[in-house]
Amino acid sequence: RDLERYEHIGGETGAVGARYQMVFKTGRRQRAFVLTVTDMYLPERLSHRIESRKMNVLVKTTFTALAKDRTKMESKTNFIFHGMFRRLLSLFTRNRTRRRHRERIEAFRQFAESAH
Repeated sequence: RDLERYEHIGGETGAVGARYQMVFKTGRRQRAFVLTVTDMYLPERLSHRIESRKMNVLVKTTFTALAKDRTKMESKTNFIFHGMFRRLLSLFTRNRTRRRHRERIEAFRQFAESAH
């Protein structure tokens, strides 16, 4: 949705250790993140770390088959903010941050379902 572009910047594409630069654009603001795949045992689990100047995000995702054409995806996320000011600010922006993350997970789900 607001992912403007991404590019592979290191490691073997699609494997543990692969690194991607992702650039998001919201309105006139642009933000860059580096995503590193930290664990991958598909179709059961996938973990990655997202790093930026302001925070790191650790994401662990598991996939559970419910039926032949249905899969349950669970995502556990840990936000780590850099600096005392950002940690304090995160207390006030927690709901917005979670909502934005949920929107991105939903966009991924729609992408994955449309690829089938």
